[in-house]
Amino acid sequence: MQALSRFIPTDIDEITVLKDLGTIIESQSIDDYVIAYKGNNIDQASGEVAPNEYGAVNEHYFSVGFEAKYSQLKSLLSQLEMNDYLLQVTNLKVTDSAEDLVKVDMSLTAFTLAGAAPEITQ
Repeated sequence: MQALSRFIPTDIDEITVLKDLGTIIESQSIDDYVIAYKGNNIDQASGEVAPNEYGAVNEHYFSVGFEAKYSQLKSLLSQLEMNDYLLQVTNLKVTDSAEDLVKVDMSLTAFTLAGAAPEITQ
């Protein structure tokens, strides 16, 4: 659990993640983009999430859309791997657009640990 908590925080600031995503996109000289926070997997009525082997994990959903050169997209994906938050690309749609550009629609998931997870023994 301690090792896992180094990689997955117990709390997330959606605004900070949105700003990080904007900074990453802009670092690739992409100025026209859309980013949004789409919610989480926490049941609003009960406040519960489905547990996994490490305990309950909250998922926070984000969407990103832009047009860019393919090389910019590859660099952006590389930078996402180095972000402070663990982000998983859950959906990536890349289609031809204007000259030398691709249209990108991407869904991302950030994770947080919820509550205390059971100790894993071997």
